[in-house]
Amino acid sequence: MSKKPVKPAGNKNTIEWTAPIWVAVITGVVSLLLAIFAFPPFQKLFDPKPTTTPTAPPTLIIAATDSPAPEPTPTPTFTFTPTVTLTPTATFTPTLLSETLTPTSGLPLGMQVIVISNPPRGKAPLTVKLDARDSFVRAPDGTLFECRKGACKYIWQVTFGGKPFIESRETRGTLELNLEKRGNYFVSVYICHGADTPTCASGGTVVIVE
Repeated sequence: MSKKPVKPAGNKNTIEWTAPIWVAVITGVVSLLLAIFAFPPFQKLFDPKPTTTPTAPPTLIIAATDSPAPEPTPTPTFTFTPTVTLTPTATFTPTLLSETLTPTSGLPLGMQVIVISNPPRGKAPLTVKLDARDSFVRAPDGTLFECRKGACKYIWQVTFGGKPFIESRETRGTLELNLEKRGNYFVSVYICHGADTPTCASGGTVVIVE
């Protein structure tokens, strides 16, 4: 007894129905892939990366100049020297050996300056004491007014080598000097007697230091 041949499970109608489906699926996949490749952000993944060229840092150029530095301007210094103004205590007009006086006994009238130096000379260093208190004023009638009684004023000046050795100095009639250099010291004293219209005169001496 012979067997009948077995027919395949599918048939022609099934194949004809599924073929268009596969074609549609494949077409969709291809369209999707084309759309993905056409998307700009996706294309940038395959763009070649640009090669960056390093930029050299700028070179600092310092130009030296030969201009000298400005010199500092000196600040002037002002020196103030005080000036001492002496205010006279009395105003008087001295009478210098008045020519209006008429001598009665032939003796000189007016202020007679007498200066005593003790010692008058010596070796350096030398201490000298000067005294002018023996000076006096002789009036026309012969009356003597002695300076030793305190009615006279004395102003001393001393020069050495043509220059003042001491400043003008007012004393009560005496002056003491310490002389260390050899030479001649010229001593003068200006004496006035009286208050309202004083009688004045000057005289002096020379001290020799050897």
